[in-house]
Amino acid sequence: MGRGCAALLLVSSVATATPADPARLAGVVVDERGEPVAGANVSASAEPAPVTATTDARGAFTLALPAGTAFVTLSKSGFDAALYEETLAAGENRTVHYRLAHGALGATVVGARLLPQLPAPDLEVSRYLFNRADLDRGPGAMEDITRVIATLPGVVADPDLLATFFVRGGGPEEVGTYLDEVPLQNPFHLGGFASVFNPMLIDKVEFSAGVTPPRYEPSLSGALDVHYVSGATDRLRAEADVSMQTAKVRVDTPTGIEGLSALGAFRRSFFELYFAGLRAAHVLTGDYVAPDLSEAFFRLAYHRGSHHLTLSYMRATDGFSFLLQPGEKPLFGSTSGLYLSNLLQLGSLQDRIALGDSRELVLTAALTDDRSQSSVTSETVFARDVRRLQALARADLVLPFAERHKLVLGVQLARRRYLLHGELRDERGVAPWASRPLVETYAAPIELNPDLRQDHAAVHGELQARPLSWLSVETGARLQALFQGGPLVYSARAAGAAKLPTGTLLKLEAGVATQQPQNPLLLDPTYGNPALRPERSRQLVAGVEQLLPIRLLARVEGFYKWLDHLAVNPDSDDGVRALVAAGQPVFQSSGSGTSRGVDVLLLGRAENLSYGLSGGLVFADRHNPLAAGVQSYAAPWDQRLTISANAAITPGTGWLISARTTFHTGRPYTPVVGFQNDSANQRFLPLFGQTNSARYSDYFDLSLRVEKRFGWGPLQMAWYAEVLNATNSTNVFALTYDQGDSAAGTEPQQGAFNHLPIRPFLGVRGEY
Repeated sequence: MGRGCAALLLVSSVATATPADPARLAGVVVDERGEPVAGANVSASAEPAPVTATTDARGAFTLALPAGTAFVTLSKSGFDAALYEETLAAGENRTVHYRLAHGALGATVVGARLLPQLPAPDLEVSRYLFNRADLDRGPGAMEDITRVIATLPGVVADPDLLATFFVRGGGPEEVGTYLDEVPLQNPFHLGGFASVFNPMLIDKVEFSAGVTPPRYEPSLSGALDVHYVSGATDRLRAEADVSMQTAKVRVDTPTGIEGLSALGAFRRSFFELYFAGLRAAHVLTGDYVAPDLSEAFFRLAYHRGSHHLTLSYMRATDGFSFLLQPGEKPLFGSTSGLYLSNLLQLGSLQDRIALGDSRELVLTAALTDDRSQSSVTSETVFARDVRRLQALARADLVLPFAERHKLVLGVQLARRRYLLHGELRDERGVAPWASRPLVETYAAPIELNPDLRQDHAAVHGELQARPLSWLSVETGARLQALFQGGPLVYSARAAGAAKLPTGTLLKLEAGVATQQPQNPLLLDPTYGNPALRPERSRQLVAGVEQLLPIRLLARVEGFYKWLDHLAVNPDSDDGVRALVAAGQPVFQSSGSGTSRGVDVLLLGRAENLSYGLSGGLVFADRHNPLAAGVQSYAAPWDQRLTISANAAITPGTGWLISARTTFHTGRPYTPVVGFQNDSANQRFLPLFGQTNSARYSDYFDLSLRVEKRFGWGPLQMAWYAEVLNATNSTNVFALTYDQGDSAAGTEPQQGAFNHLPIRPFLGVRGEY
């Protein structure tokens, strides 16, 4: 509010020339994602009085102004005021493209709306939108947007320990992940402990759980697109957040150069201190070893004329070291040491060019370097050093036409390289999709040094149309070809939504997508099969959505996915040897599967209360024709029933109390049914039952949060407290087995590696 008043005072103090022939200033106002902002106030300096207008449903406006210099102010509730300078000639017709940003530093200031507004019914299918406020409000999210995604219908996760998630019966590698339109091959720290997305920078998040939209690279189970704030600012802003687990700071500042702003943010964990305190209080045992995570992000934003450039750099690092001390029991099996380390660097340059009449050209170039090192010391030692390199360039052209139609065309070039050096366990005889307990199998190590290169070119097109006021239609396709030759990767999607007179939305979506196997080892000439075909998913989604008079939004979607061309291998070493003897590849594109189910979402709002319930029922199976044993079995993500409920209340000024509970059935796994005493080598060899024929126990989690926002001089402050896993539920992550004693005939004993127990989480946040 203060910034808007200051901008208006500035505008009113500027005098301009008043020639006889007025100029015409027309344009559109959009938000950070390019969506039209309707109802925004547009005011331009002029004599004898400012000229004003209000944007229409398309975000469009028109002003008649005298020639000369004018300062144009944009304002709307919930957005930061923006100021633009225009110099117009007499009689000139100029088209502009303005942007408004949501709230100050993510709308966390005192006086901001604490409870979420009930969203309007969405014409798109299986799409969900978030902003930073949704992350701040979510108990149990642990400052991670992917843990918020885990509360959606059709999504399953174990959020108290891992940030990875499964979508509608598919694995985490089947979801494409993006940061500001740049694909990330590995968006998680330490294989899933936390995502690399700094919550202090998040502006908008779009998640597609159904058919992957063609603007993204083809994937089997949707896409997650995280947008950071633009970084444009006209004054110094700073924010800091310190909790029992992490410290975060962000600074936005103008540079003194017209149109140029700078943003810097840093996040560092101190889980080592937090976990040490929990162990001292006997909440945790010595089996839990804390990782360390850190991220740095820098962005320059430059706006001049029709160009809006952003230059960004991110560096994310993490590490984990577990060394068994004398007399300590191994974490699992005979492991005595575990070391993990990762480094991700990303640099990008993007130019959003306004072409007039709401048209826009977006040019993006990016480089990423993702390195990870890991080693395990046990009876069988293995270590590896992996490096993923990517260079990417893309162009997207947005062409609105008529009043409610839009065409998006794009082209992308990418070069990717995967390098690995190290010794790995030879698991070509382990059934695909098999989930096993943590047990030493004494698999022979195999030394690999693959250097895989993939260069591709892609084109895509999407059409969004509203042929009738009650009908919305979307269609699009993407085609991606490798320069090295091989099969094409492609996707196609068609969707429609019809709004009935009762306000009911009926939705239908159908599509197909192919995706190269995401484990590069499967394409390695030594270990895998370079001739593997892209895996394919065909989907059909039908849904209904209704906003009820009691301020309750209800959405129900049913889905069916047919999967084929899946990469499979035998389920035994004998099967591997038989294929090799016959001159056939061990990995073949002959697997198939299905995933089907129903998702339900309920969102309600009262005066001081918001609440929600999401649920999913899924049946996911896979078929492996190369298996000698059972060939059809449950996928490891076949967690039949998932329920997540949340509620938030504002009992007084600045207070926010919220709770979230999550339940899901256990993951399938392949049980150990016995051990064979290999006395010659003084060890026990595990004997496994049918693939994924057992299930872990059900998962339950309850998290509570309280937050108080207040002003302190020029600062906007908040303190917050959470209790994670408030019921101290013992959720089993995996069964474990020790080494046993072959000489004494004592078989390995079963134990369990559990999720984290009850633990507090306190923090304070300040903003200037």
